[in-house]
Amino acid sequence: MRTFLVFVAIFSTLGLAAPKPAEAQMAQLEKSLDRMRARLDKKLFDGKTLNVTNWKEMMVVESFARTYQGHLQAGIKAWKSLTTGKTKDRLAKLQEAQAYFKVLYPLYAAKRKTMKKPVAAAKPVIKKAGFAEVVTGPNAAATKPALIDFYGGQETQIQVWGSPGSSNNPSVWSIRLNFAVKYDGFAAADVVNVQIYKGSKKRGAPIVCKPTILKPWPVALFECRSEFRDRKKMHKTDGAHSVRLSYKNLVQGKTFKDFATIRFNVLKLWGGSTTKPSPMWRTNRDIHLGPTTIEELNSNTGGYRSRSSFIAEFQKTALSAMDGTRSRQLVLRTWIKREKYFQTQATCLYKGKPIGWGAANAGNAIDFDVSGRKSKKKRGDYKARWDQLEFDLKGLKIVGEDGSRAGWSKPPHWLDQNPGDYKCVITGNGKVIKEVYFTVGSDGHVVKPDCQDKVLTTFKTVKLVKAKNKKWGEMKWKNGGLSFGGGVKWKKSCP
Repeated sequence: MRTFLVFVAIFSTLGLAAPKPAEAQMAQLEKSLDRMRARLDKKLFDGKTLNVTNWKEMMVVESFARTYQGHLQAGIKAWKSLTTGKTKDRLAKLQEAQAYFKVLYPLYAAKRKTMKKPVAAAKPVIKKAGFAEVVTGPNAAATKPALIDFYGGQETQIQVWGSPGSSNNPSVWSIRLNFAVKYDGFAAADVVNVQIYKGSKKRGAPIVCKPTILKPWPVALFECRSEFRDRKKMHKTDGAHSVRLSYKNLVQGKTFKDFATIRFNVLKLWGGSTTKPSPMWRTNRDIHLGPTTIEELNSNTGGYRSRSSFIAEFQKTALSAMDGTRSRQLVLRTWIKREKYFQTQATCLYKGKPIGWGAANAGNAIDFDVSGRKSKKKRGDYKARWDQLEFDLKGLKIVGEDGSRAGWSKPPHWLDQNPGDYKCVITGNGKVIKEVYFTVGSDGHVVKPDCQDKVLTTFKTVKLVKAKNKKWGEMKWKNGGLSFGGGVKWKKSCP
């Protein structure tokens, strides 16, 4: 620090009226210097003696001295610019402030030379987890290509989309398809062929999909779609369909035929007039309504809404979530079906009582809006929305693997200190929509149901939880045999 020891000669001469801003600035600096001296702990410096015993106290005094010196220099400069208002009282205050600093600084400088900054304790070395350590489920250890069921914006999705029709070329549909594959032998030239089936019959030519490989991990993302004008790959059948995926390693000549099957349902609606109706092809997403998950995340990921954010989360956060040092929070995801949008909220309870800061409004990670006529010739609208609701339960916290507990403006509810059964109530439009149930173990983590590893391949940070459907708006939904995007039959709920 530059020493400020020069005593400036101050003259109390009177002059003509000074500009008001200069006097106002001088008055403000006087108040600032008074406040600063009052706020410095007298146990550290009482105006005569400096009593600093550790590095933390030294940093407090150093910060104070730097700031105080700046204000004092500004005060002397302001005094010299005054042409009026140079009273004896103001002169005495400025001299008192300078005398205070002249005592403090030499004491600080001498003490600073004898005190060294302590060496910070070495942070524990935490081994980065490999793929096999953070992914679990029936396909986690597969050596052949296998699907992974991520949750959020990058989960397995099929979207039916239609081409405008004409009298010569009736309206037809094709698909957009997103999925992730785990395979140790990825190469940039590899492709996956997507073949659509209606029952056991092939529908159209296969779609060729190229991967985005998430190096260095054995995972690739695929985004596939048919071209509008390629009518050989477009269709006009409704009801239950499936796609079979075949992996081709072109360089080595390897083919893994039908390594996965994904099921979907085509909804046929009608648009246009009743005299000239035109088919409208949509996706029936009832298959998503079964699973409800809770995920442990380091921070709000935005639901993996974009591919870039998903890749960043996968490589930097999700794969290290099991061995990271940062505390984490819970994210609740579930699908609902309704006729129109309304705000929803999840409120969590522990031992029957609402948890402070345990409520969250929904952010929609994925939503699909469908409307049209069910009848070709008759009026009558059909409206449905399938929404994946995502609730960031920021108040429900998981301690870091090294014991760290992040500070918050509101007191968090630490799960390791509150094991047992939890309930989250999802409400909206004046009604209870769902009730979600889960258990926290003594280790502070949500307990994974025994059935999960048989039906879902995903991050270990994702847990299937029990959900009781209370209200689907005015839409009817039959809880029939469901299957995950990965094609696993889900005849009984899990958990």
